[in-house]
Amino acid sequence: MRIPWLRVLNALIYGADFVRGTRPGVREDSAARGGAPRGAWWVEQEQKRMDFERERMEAERQRAERARRLDVIRQTGDREISRLRLMAGVATVSLIGALVFFGQVVSTLFAALRFGTRVTMVGGWIFLVAAVVLSYSGQGRVAASLAHLDEPEGRPSPAAGLTGRLVPWFIAIGLTLVGLAAFTI
Repeated sequence: MRIPWLRVLNALIYGADFVRGTRPGVREDSAARGGAPRGAWWVEQEQKRMDFERERMEAERQRAERARRLDVIRQTGDREISRLRLMAGVATVSLIGALVFFGQVVSTLFAALRFGTRVTMVGGWIFLVAAVVLSYSGQGRVAASLAHLDEPEGRPSPAAGLTGRLVPWFIAIGLTLVGLAAFTI
């Protein structure tokens, strides 16, 4: 026959509690007994513990808030870099398309191209190349801004600035000039 050791141990603990004069399973608490308070030392220790807990919770809240602000700034920078990369891709594809178009035109009617058509085509290329350069410059500015995030307080969101706002306009102007050159052939 097996001996139920856990039940025997539990009975011993309850017996020891009974001999000490306390009820089994009930903590000795002055509020539960209705007796006198534990003393000034205990109240002071509890107050210190509660103050420490409040300070720790406040520090944790501030850390979480700072981490949230840094994450928002990082996400804003990532979106801006993605937008600039898209603009660089559009400008590069447009430039390649314009070069292929001009290669076809040159191979067939080089002598027939007027000076104004050539200038318009070259102007479109210049604007498209400038859009690519401005896009990469804006990406570098945003990346540098994200690399130096120490304290987000009072810092504006990372942005490419004027260069980032000019990229779509340069692409539009460059494609317009290339389109005008195509119509003047």
